[in-house]
Amino acid sequence: MRIKPLDRSIFKEHITINTIADAIDKKHIYIYCPICNKSKYSRSKVLHIHKSSANLSNRLEVRKGHCSTYDTTFNISITDDTQRL
Repeated sequence: MRIKPLDRSIFKEHITINTIADAIDKKHIYIYCPICNKSKYSRSKVLHIHKSSANLSNRLEVRKGHCSTYDTTFNISITDDTQRL
């Protein structure tokens, strides 16, 4: 019996990323994605924006990523190092 491998090009690989938020305000949490670049020719990182629900306190947020290449989940830590805007 021969088993044919799945065509994995149609599936996105799932990645969980632990990161600290770069900034937060009453509406949004801002993080620069460690894996997304603005284009395949650029090294500039993409800024992902998520809702903050007007909560500026230190906490852990779990959010689905906006990455086009991978299926991502972000564990976003909001700490004393996070800029409050």
